[in-house]
Amino acid sequence: MLHHVEDITDLDGLLAGDTRDAPDVEAGDQAVRAENRNLRLALRTRGDIEQAKGILIGQRGCTPDDAFALLVELSQATNTKFHVVAQALVDETLRRAAGNRPFSE
Repeated sequence: MLHHVEDITDLDGLLAGDTRDAPDVEAGDQAVRAENRNLRLALRTRGDIEQAKGILIGQRGCTPDDAFALLVELSQATNTKFHVVAQALVDETLRRAAGNRPFSE
């Protein structure tokens, strides 16, 4: 995709066989792939993060922004990825809730 006039002049050079100023397609491809991986991870973990925020809001009566800040603080203090902290909170909350349920047949 051409974005600037300079892109057209670069294209003219490439068509003429001059590759000295050619854009690094491989690096661009790698950057797009990395962004794609990051976006997929964000989509997969968004639910866990929102659930963890909801748990904190319910337990502490804080705002969504405060809940997010608490998760960030815990993530940084433990040097643990943010989404891993959120998932651990959700898992632990579910584990504790399952232990408090009466036995059903």
